Amino acid sequence: RTLPTPFNYGTQTTGLPAGTYCVTLTDGKFCTDTKCVTITEPAVITYTTTINPLVCSGAGITLGSICVNAPTGGTAPYVYTLIDQNTGTQTIFPLVGTTPSVTHCFTALNFGLYTIDVTDANGCTVVKPNLIMSSPPTDLAFGITSLGATCAAGACLKIDVNPILAGGPYVFGLVNLPPPLYSSSFQPIIVGPPYGPGPFPLTYNLCGLPTGSVVTIVVKDLTSGCLYFETFTTALPTNSNLTSVINTVNNVTCNGSANGNVSVTVNNYSLTTTSINYVVNNNLGQPVLGTAGSISFPAGPSIPRPIPNIGPLAPGTYTIYFTEQGGLDPGCGATSASFTITEAPTVLTITASSTKNDNCNVNAGQIVAVGAGGAGGYTYQILPAPSGVPLASSPLWLASGNVLNAESGTYDVYVKDANGCIKQTLGIIIPLDPIPVVAAVLANQCVAQGAYVINVTLPTTGVPPYTFSLDNGAYVTNIAP
Repeated sequence: RTLPTPFNYGTQTTGLPAGTYCVTLTDGKFCTDTKCVTITEPAVITYTTTINPLVCSGAGITLGSICVNAPTGGTAPYVYTLIDQNTGTQTIFPLVGTTPSVTHCFTALNFGLYTIDVTDANGCTVVKPNLIMSSPPTDLAFGITSLGATCAAGACLKIDVNPILAGGPYVFGLVNLPPPLYSSSFQPIIVGPPYGPGPFPLTYNLCGLPTGSVVTIVVKDLTSGCLYFETFTTALPTNSNLTSVINTVNNVTCNGSANGNVSVTVNNYSLTTTSINYVVNNNLGQPVLGTAGSISFPAGPSIPRPIPNIGPLAPGTYTIYFTEQGGLDPGCGATSASFTITEAPTVLTITASSTKNDNCNVNAGQIVAVGAGGAGGYTYQILPAPSGVPLASSPLWLASGNVLNAESGTYDVYVKDANGCIKQTLGIIIPLDPIPVVAAVLANQCVAQGAYVINVTLPTTGVPPYTFSLDNGAYVTNIAP
């Protein structure tokens, strides 16, 4: 390969990235001929989305839509997929087949988080996660003011709401549950003094919030059922000095999986703190199921304390909320920087075939394996069938080339991509060429010295053409009797 980065692919002729390749053919007399070819690739898929929010009125809710504007790049035709991040439900357009580059709207969408992905004819995919479907912000004017915090009582927010459209009555809540509930506790709005001279603004002091957290507030219109969301973009006040550093973010291994994780280090906690609780929150501030945990340690001066592999996590953007336990300020918290878990744009696949039979030489048989999709950076492994899936950390992955040599037999062939996703194709057979059996008979013993004739036969034939050697002399081509 000469462009864009020089690399010797040996005998590999499939599963190659884009670039210019030169193939050199050498004959038995070391004469050579070289030809170069260029493998191209399409442009990256690009597209935009348009969110048409829900509309609330006295008559109720008009559900929203998310439109995929006609993509460019990639290779048409395409398939559009809408994924409800809270339920995992997928809606595919078109239901059968594919579509050229057109704008398509997924309609009748309720409140929640959604993901769009567009896949082209080559299986390449571009994903847009964390699309929030809610009521339009112009329907309700929010004002959120911090009122301070204590570790014991939590933080307080003063929330003022001015409805642009007629509606109500309204209740407030902290977003801490998945749809359709969103909040574990809705509180009524207080109208009038001392919060305001008249019916507006509608005001509520929401207290007991986790200190140091980033929260989202939901307001519900009890008449129409409409929901309005507003995120307090800075962390709530806290007495905790705890800090955190994101060390590594491990993306999901395979497209469609939810096994990502993050490793962090916490420090600067209170001298008397004896444990730290943590949980991962999504873009709306909702705790992610299965991510809560705790680390314990003796009281004393703060030192860096690693917390590895917090998860599992699906693709998305998250923060981690920490609370100190024990010590002088139990319950005080802090929020990490945000981080994003991604997935490979397409599903990893593998095809494999036996391209050369085995013979009497060691590992003369060959299987050619070709990985596609996934995160690239393919390595391969071949195991006698039946076999278990090898670990991503196995030292037997072959990082150079996709031509796998082995003895005759049945094999399972595996591919691993850069994210550690592993796929397999099973039961690939390497046949064994027939091994010739040679028989030699002296034709006539009663002849002059040097005139003997030996008749050679092959009771069991091999693979022609045949060459013969006498007394370790030079091999010559001949036809077996």
